[in-house]
Amino acid sequence: MQDGQAPSFFSDWSGMITEYRLDNGLRILHEPLPHLRTVALGLWIGTGSRHESAEDAGLSHCMEHMLFKGTQRRSASDIARQIDRLGGHINAFTAKDCTCFHTKTLGADLPEAMDIIADMAVSPLLKAEHLELEKQVIIEEIGMVEDYPEELVQDLVAERTWEGHPLSLPILGTKERVSAFTAAQLARFHRERYVPDNAVLSVAGDVEANRLLELAQERFGGWHRGHIAETPVEAPRFRHSFTIQKKKTEQAHLCLAFPGVSMDEADVWPLMVLNSILGGGMSSRLFQRIREELGLVYSVYSFPTSYREGGLFSVYAAAAPKKAREVLRHMAAEIGRMATEPVPDSEFADAVRQLRGGFLMGLDSTNGHMMAMGRNRIVSGRIQQTEEALAAIDAVTPDAVAALSRRIFLGRNAAFAGVGGLSLQDSILTDFHY
Repeated sequence: MQDGQAPSFFSDWSGMITEYRLDNGLRILHEPLPHLRTVALGLWIGTGSRHESAEDAGLSHCMEHMLFKGTQRRSASDIARQIDRLGGHINAFTAKDCTCFHTKTLGADLPEAMDIIADMAVSPLLKAEHLELEKQVIIEEIGMVEDYPEELVQDLVAERTWEGHPLSLPILGTKERVSAFTAAQLARFHRERYVPDNAVLSVAGDVEANRLLELAQERFGGWHRGHIAETPVEAPRFRHSFTIQKKKTEQAHLCLAFPGVSMDEADVWPLMVLNSILGGGMSSRLFQRIREELGLVYSVYSFPTSYREGGLFSVYAAAAPKKAREVLRHMAAEIGRMATEPVPDSEFADAVRQLRGGFLMGLDSTNGHMMAMGRNRIVSGRIQQTEEALAAIDAVTPDAVAALSRRIFLGRNAAFAGVGGLSLQDSILTDFHY
């Protein structure tokens, strides 16, 4: 076991984040928070839908499910029962750029929680009969998304806008692809992707460093090293598209997309301030104008999505089909204002304060600290300290937001997807040519 890098102070009121590395390559992040009684643990795997081939599309998410189906030492019910007995929580999620298995327990119960996670990750059964059953569960999950048009339309706009790029692939895969998965395919994927060099163990809360490292060596020290051969992926090319999926829904679901920024760009924080102003909360321009003043919708918001290779900036609303055209016209007006008019000083200051407060409140639990550390390390390759992030937020200027707004919105940058009983034409996109 070796120390990977010098400790760094995360902030005045939290513990010290230290990174260690086991001999097999597993990176361990530790942030002691001794004033809390809980500990959050996350095993992050650098594998998501963007790492998949067309044949494997959806396999990262399938693997997430299968790790809960039993190990050499535990059945699926044993995993659930042992965590429940502790009063703890266990869960997992798959994203486009990573997969995470996480627990939250009392500090005294960390040994058992870590043993369960290590057992699942290193020694899963991956039986063919379990896979056949779980395929049906995943197909039902895909069906749930299809019945949830807010999520469906957002997936649709990304799929069309980034068509041909791995980031366009749905995380869940398709019913046809999932139905074709085999146990041999799953075992090969686990062997190639689930290796300590491609993993980060992130732990925050009531545990001392020596105890954590002792536990990690016991539970993960025997995990055999493997080599990840990553194929470089080019940045996705933004495609102007117009897509409507007819579906019997009470409301029409509308999603616009514009070119965003990648997670490593300096414009990430100006983008977050821009989002706060335009559609990031109840005081935002879109919410106040389209919902509060005009009463055209119940839900309207904007959101940025950033990955290493690129990003999108999206705007969503749900409205009665007969009001969709009017909603889009007012969206266009507010987006145009962002691109062509300066933001008043008071509105800018409020957006920065909102972003600052939301960032800090996201670290108000052991789970928040664990998630922030683990995701940053596995996806971007580094940890962003609190002071660094707050300094970056405070350094955002109105000029930077204005320049980014022009970059994103000016020109012919819009793409559109709609779900529901819509009769719109692609000529609506001319509303977004500024």
